[in-house]
Amino acid sequence: MKKYTLLMILVLTLVFATSCSDDTTTQLTFDEKGSYDYSDEEAVSEDVHITADGVVLSNMVINSDLYIDESVGDGHIELIDVEVNGTVYVYGGGLETVFIQDGMILKLIGY
Repeated sequence: MKKYTLLMILVLTLVFATSCSDDTTTQLTFDEKGSYDYSDEEAVSEDVHITADGVVLSNMVINSDLYIDESVGDGHIELIDVEVNGTVYVYGGGLETVFIQDGMILKLIGY
């Protein structure tokens, strides 16, 4: 009887922990060429993904990670006055085509 009770407590604990976990990861994706100015916006708390060539982000604070996707290819990306408080992962963009001006990046990883 003790083994059964202990097993039930363990199962209920796992079910409760799983149902309370926050697996709803949100992201902000820039999938079209263009300039995006966040001067009048609050800081972004979700991950930011750039998936298109020709994206220019400016005046943005990202309190998560920034991903430059491999779908950018050898394309051109600009980050102007962008603060990333997480990590910037660069999977795409050609040699010397990801430009960072007047921003702050804590950690940059290129692939």
